Parts: sequence; C-alpha cells; structure tokens
Amino acid sequence: MVKLSIEERETIFSIAADARKTLHVCSTDPQWIRKLDKIAKPTETDSVTHWYELDLNECTFTLRKKTKRKPMSDEMKRKAGERLAKARKRKVGREGYND
Repeated sequence: MVKLSIEERETIFSIAADARKTLHVCSTDPQWIRKLDKIAKPTETDSVTHWYELDLNECTFTLRKKTKRKPMSDEMKRKAGERLAKARKRKVGREGYND
C-alpha cells in the first residue's frame, strides 16, 4: 500500500439522487478503511483507494450543530464537585462497584 501524507488522505461519503438507499464510500484513509472493512467488503480496491457500497438503512448519521460550553465560575465548579462526591459516595454501596 502506498503511504499518503495526512493532507492527501480523504474519505468521501455520497448518496446519489437515483439510488437513495445506497451509501457509496471512497477512502484513502487507513483509519476509515479499517473501520469500513469491519462492516463491509470493498467493491473495488487499488494500491491506495478502497470503494464500498453500503445499505443506507444499516447506517446512522447524526448532523448537529456543536454547542459551546459556558465557562464555569469557581462557585459552580465547587458545587459540581460536591454533587460528584455525593454521587460517588452513594455508588460505593451498590453491587458491581469496584473502586
């Protein structure tokens, strides 16, 4: 397999308008190739690129806007720490707790 620089590696997911139930994936990224090889066999390969066709009903995609976390004040951090400590004390008595 030819080694590509990080800038050259890519994975493309596409759904054609005339075949909306099939997900076409083309990848030159070894990390994505390993993940895809676990769930499907490539339909075609060359020294660098692997192509896959997946049933879209067996795939899940989540598109969402990433939210920013609000910065915590010292008082908020202290209260959160107290809640966490209290929850950990309650958990110690439960079955299956190994700490």
